[in-house]
Amino acid sequence: MSKTEDYKQLIRLYYSQRCSGEDIALIRTLIDNPLFQSAWEEVWLEDGLEDNNRVQDLIARKMYANIIRDERLQFQSSIVTVQTSRRIILYKKLSIAASLFVGVIVALLYWKLADNNLSDNIKVVQESSNSRIVPGQERATIILDDGRKIDLDKIVGDTVIDLGSFSIVKSKEGHISYRLKSSLQQANKLAHNTIVTPRGGEYQLLLPDGTQVWLNASTTLRYPIVFSADKRAVELDGEAYFNVAKHQVSGKHVPFIVNTGEQRLEVLGTQFNINSYQAKVVTTLVEGKVKLEYPSMDMESRILLPNDQSTFDPQKQQFEQHQVDPLYIIAWKEGNFSFDNASLSTVMEDICRWYNVDVQYHGNFDHVHFSGTISRYSDIDKLLQTIALTGGFSFKLKGRELHIML
Repeated sequence: MSKTEDYKQLIRLYYSQRCSGEDIALIRTLIDNPLFQSAWEEVWLEDGLEDNNRVQDLIARKMYANIIRDERLQFQSSIVTVQTSRRIILYKKLSIAASLFVGVIVALLYWKLADNNLSDNIKVVQESSNSRIVPGQERATIILDDGRKIDLDKIVGDTVIDLGSFSIVKSKEGHISYRLKSSLQQANKLAHNTIVTPRGGEYQLLLPDGTQVWLNASTTLRYPIVFSADKRAVELDGEAYFNVAKHQVSGKHVPFIVNTGEQRLEVLGTQFNINSYQAKVVTTLVEGKVKLEYPSMDMESRILLPNDQSTFDPQKQQFEQHQVDPLYIIAWKEGNFSFDNASLSTVMEDICRWYNVDVQYHGNFDHVHFSGTISRYSDIDKLLQTIALTGGFSFKLKGRELHIML
């Protein structure tokens, strides 16, 4: 089989959504290859795929490959269009410095227009409101074991809060860590603290064992001030990214455990993301190896390897596992929204949680999908104008309520 035929087979796997993580990584390395780009065009013509959203994403990425000449590049705001007999594919290159290979993704979006006037599609109307809608920021509250609350927003950086047997430290960067008194360590008391981020909030926490945790909006993490000698267990509700420190006691590895409802995740040292916003628990492994267990259910344990993603539905007791590109999953940690053929409802769930707004749909938007990356710190008006480029609908903000209309 010729190289062109190999490439065409790989491209067809991609637009049929049957690519493995290794296939996606290979596509990244080939994106600037002229022979690979030629194979794209042949697949487009041979298979008659003008209306296939997945292929439009491929064509969009090919256009991007013709522009980029370095892994790191500053994009100026501009619009590039390609005219076909039935379709216009539109690119918006946002001014975000990024790198495909280190997890900070180049800002890149495409939109499909069907004989619409561009200016008519960009309709973002914001009615007057007493509270200005701004992107999320570092906001969190720590709840102590005795019920006392510490509002971290009101504490300036480089501050030590002395709480008797331990201290909470807020660094100059705004991150939280703990200092333990020797008496507490010797007593091995398992007092717990809980950190809560609201809608429109995020926070970074350093646990007593050195594990780093990034908390997304609307997330709760409960953890002990001192971990026991045989395990390090925390409880999560929401979404968090963990960089787990390896820890030993008397030469023996101490496992790190994350409980999310009915799922129990156990690791020794690794990096992973857990999302439990909805009824399902989605776990994505970036590095290392983890074991998933379901103690209260008659289900066997599962092992995840890098680029594996599992979805567990406790109501149906169903488990699914497949490979993904983790860059889309952990983009929030790097300050971006990132989507791969995501539905409008999925996109708006993330946006509403981050900007602390509610959404109402006026019409059927099942056909609208997005691929690309946008900064989470964009002004909401600019963000909505970008999304409105999809065509055929508009936004109206009334207070903290967002209406989407056909």
